[in-house]
Amino acid sequence: MSHQPGKCKCFACENGIEALEKLEQDCIKKYGWYAHLIVNDPKCPYNTNLHTHNLMEKFGHKDLQICLNIAPQVGHSIFVTIIDHIKKGKKFEAGKEYDE
Repeated sequence: MSHQPGKCKCFACENGIEALEKLEQDCIKKYGWYAHLIVNDPKCPYNTNLHTHNLMEKFGHKDLQICLNIAPQVGHSIFVTIIDHIKKGKKFEAGKEYDE
């Protein structure tokens, strides 16, 4: 999908890049992090790239990424759960399985 106001339905195209940047900064101030979804990303499995920003700066943890074809709300809920554990000092590593 190309980003073209009026054709693309992403937040940036519908509201402007300045509004997106303000939303991101507001999320960082309020929560310490934000997530966004890139659809049709040919570099990722299922062309899906849902990822976080600012975890290292705020919590000393690498950012997270989900490349599954799931609803964005489900992916965000997974991030919230994992970040709650990170806030309590848990560290997660790529390629390792976790029971929680």
